[in-house]
Amino acid sequence: MYLILSAFCVGAMLVHFSVPIFNALIFFTFLFVALCVIRHACHTHSDLTNRRLIVLSLGSAIACCVAYTYAQYEVAQHSAQRVSVNETGNEVLLQGYLCGLPRYSQYGFSIPYCSDTGKFHVSASYDFSNLLNTQCSSIQVTLKSPKFSYNPWVGSYERHLFYERVVGFAKVNRVVERDCHSTEWKSGRLTQLRLRIYEHLAQLLDGYEHKGLVIALVLGHRADISIDENQALQDSGTQHLMAISGLHVGLVCFGLLAIMLRLNLARFALPIVAIMGLFYIALVGLSPSAQRAYVMVLIGMLVILGRIPANTFQAWMLALFVVLALDPLSPLSVGFWFSFGAVAALLFIYSFIPRLVTLPSLLQLCVVQIILFLFVWLAQMNFGLSNSLFSLAGNLIAIPWVSLVVLPSVLILSLLSVFFYDLANHGFFIVDVILDFLLAFLASGEQLSQSSGLKLQHPIMQCLFILLLIMSVVLIGVSKWLGGSLLLFLYLFLFSENEPEKSKLLERYRLSVLDVGQGLSIVMQSPSLTIVYDTGPSYERYSSARHVLRPYFIKYGLNELDLLVVSHGDADHAGDSDWVVKTLRPREIVSGEPDRLKTKTNTESCLVGQTWGASNISVEVLWPLDVSGLSKNSNARSCVLKVTFYDTSFLLMGDIEGEEEFDFVRHYYENNKIDLLDADVLIAGHHGAFKASNHAFLKHVQPGYVVFSAGYANRFNHPHASVLERINSHAANPLITYESGAIFFDVTDRGLSVTRTRSDANNYWLLP
Repeated sequence: MYLILSAFCVGAMLVHFSVPIFNALIFFTFLFVALCVIRHACHTHSDLTNRRLIVLSLGSAIACCVAYTYAQYEVAQHSAQRVSVNETGNEVLLQGYLCGLPRYSQYGFSIPYCSDTGKFHVSASYDFSNLLNTQCSSIQVTLKSPKFSYNPWVGSYERHLFYERVVGFAKVNRVVERDCHSTEWKSGRLTQLRLRIYEHLAQLLDGYEHKGLVIALVLGHRADISIDENQALQDSGTQHLMAISGLHVGLVCFGLLAIMLRLNLARFALPIVAIMGLFYIALVGLSPSAQRAYVMVLIGMLVILGRIPANTFQAWMLALFVVLALDPLSPLSVGFWFSFGAVAALLFIYSFIPRLVTLPSLLQLCVVQIILFLFVWLAQMNFGLSNSLFSLAGNLIAIPWVSLVVLPSVLILSLLSVFFYDLANHGFFIVDVILDFLLAFLASGEQLSQSSGLKLQHPIMQCLFILLLIMSVVLIGVSKWLGGSLLLFLYLFLFSENEPEKSKLLERYRLSVLDVGQGLSIVMQSPSLTIVYDTGPSYERYSSARHVLRPYFIKYGLNELDLLVVSHGDADHAGDSDWVVKTLRPREIVSGEPDRLKTKTNTESCLVGQTWGASNISVEVLWPLDVSGLSKNSNARSCVLKVTFYDTSFLLMGDIEGEEEFDFVRHYYENNKIDLLDADVLIAGHHGAFKASNHAFLKHVQPGYVVFSAGYANRFNHPHASVLERINSHAANPLITYESGAIFFDVTDRGLSVTRTRSDANNYWLLP
């Protein structure tokens, strides 16, 4: 039976890898038969007859096909429900209820809204705050397609929205309260209960520095976590502790189970724990990660109590089957792979090393944490997430700190606050202090790790880490041959980190236009020079520098930044530039408006005549001429660069437009240097605004490609239709980031190649 279940799981997951079912069936059948033959040859007393082999093969093939078809159907159903690009801007009437907690900002709030046509993320100004008090409502909204920036080296928010079954975004224009249907009433009541608890905790924790972390642990709502707290958790590899996952659900359920068994209530333990666990995941909003954890914990308890005759790996496979049967889109979540991968790693550790259970608890925890660290490190590399050397020590301290101290405390205090408000308030003060110590430890540890210059690829750290693994192997009594083989495998598989692929990337001459929405950020790299031009936008809870630019450096192995150019001080070009300076530590910084940057130390003004260069790359500043003679318009002060790789040139215009663009052309024409404007690729000024990229300018540049870095459905209508007409009239190829995603221009001595990451990606969840 478990072989057939495994075939079902394989079929459900194949959809997400875009593998044709026929090819997959051939491979799966061949693999299955080969394993059965090997098993039959190794076990002379095996009861695997030819007839049973045929039945199992046929059953597995059918299960694989059924799961594949089921997953394809779910994908097609949700794809058909999504708001299309052509429907963006339409006004419609939605009828439904609130199905999540709000996210507040200075402009208004956003909240999940479940309607008869699907789940929306609606945003509204505070004029429509009555929406939060209505259980069911009719709202008139303006629709927007769930299309977002796409950068292949980071997790896609568009994929996350598909997984969450979000069909679109909507801006509220009018709210009307109405009566609820029976199903709406039940779901709406749950949301209203969570909303009341959220408001109660927000009031109780008002003034506490880490109230966002407490609310995240109680309600699974992470919107109130500050950007600095989130960055500290992310950098130290401990962000999973604030997401309701198997750690939290398992702690609650197994804690209740231990209490029931201690009270000699084993007969009633399972149903009571199941009901209380269901209540807990309902409290956190029935999030997919909580549901997945609940299924895994419930099956684990059934096996432990002897209700299901299965070994540990069969229980793992059963949990995987149930999760995929309930939600075939689960593999779209990174948490899905981390959850089942981490559990599989633990099962492998305890079955492969049986003597581990005889070790003292603290030593056992350290050994398990080291091996789990290897797994998490590899998984993070695969998903393009940041890897921290400090995460090993960070998780070793933070996991027991949060799971054994913080989480039980906040749950007990939250319940206690209903009856003893002041007492709970004093208790949360202590929790706030505990969390303050934890975050200080994580932040200082990560800072020390970065300042030391030691990375996991550093020879010293490799030796120390291997020595630590050798000690673990010796402690658990594994044979020298087996331990040596394991260490060699770990060294080759972990520390190589795809070095051949990365070395090829580091040898490239590439200009990458990152997809940062309505803003601009460009990375130029060669074997001897790395330059960043603008850092993109930064908002209240999002920074393209932190979430796009830095992961690019991590993914493609860029360890040093030679030059940071901030074209001018506008927020969509210089967002979080001070954080980039602290984190990437550029050797040189120039800007068209250095006085507007938060980091003014060692920042020079960008002026004509400045040059940088290395082998087969040259960079020259073409504008501004003289800052003192320019208008007060910030865009006019943009730093314009001419970048040349071999014989291929790029012109980066910042936000130059209108009169300044004419002055720019006039200056080089009158000084007989108009040839300097000629470029193969033009990064259009001001994202394609109406007054940018005029005919006189384009006539002298003569670009083959014109790139517009703009956000989807932006309120400025960039790039303007008239600009696109001018581009087409000059026979240039327009590339818009919200259509093409991040754009790579790779240059060799033989010419230029262009990669449109969004257009070239074969992902069903990406909108055109």
